Amino acid sequence: MLNNAMTDQKGLSGGGLSGNALKIIAAVAMLIDHVGIMFFPTVAIYRIIGRLSFPIFAFMIVEGYFHTKNLKKYVLR
Repeated sequence: MLNNAMTDQKGLSGGGLSGNALKIIAAVAMLIDHVGIMFFPTVAIYRIIGRLSFPIFAFMIVEGYFHTKNLKKYVLR
């Protein structure tokens, strides 16, 4: 009974962010990093936020690898 109650709640049944949402978050984080390095080179928070983009993009590459039908074409893109 507890499992049914948990899976009925929104967000616990396999939901989450879509691939496009993750790409947008990573791109915005990278933009913040680049703006920070150009205009505020002594403020570290911009660099810290920007460093979040790489793990997100790496995750998306791995997800693409596991879901591709043709690895050779995927690598050549």
